[in-house]
Amino acid sequence: TGFCSSKKLVQFVIYILEGSPQLECLTLDTTPGPRYSTKCGIIRKHTSKKMGICCPMMTESNIAEAHEAVKAANTYIAGRVPLGVGLQVLEPCSECNNPKWW
Repeated sequence: TGFCSSKKLVQFVIYILEGSPQLECLTLDTTPGPRYSTKCGIIRKHTSKKMGICCPMMTESNIAEAHEAVKAANTYIAGRVPLGVGLQVLEPCSECNNPKWW
């Protein structure tokens, strides 16, 4: 949890990708870190790569940063993923994106 659009974090993920020949899968969770570990626990099925757990504690700034992190992952990381390595970028679900939670 806690992947963000920080340049240093993006560089670190690229370093991991380039330096880990045995890597099979990498999941980047764009939601906030450990202080949000008590999610509401409502599990939903999504057909996209959106998270399946709703977190009513997500703030508007958390949602905005999560979207920036998804853009950063798609722009700077996705094209550098070696063949055979699965990349999954988790973003807030539609429930978390609902302004009623802010």
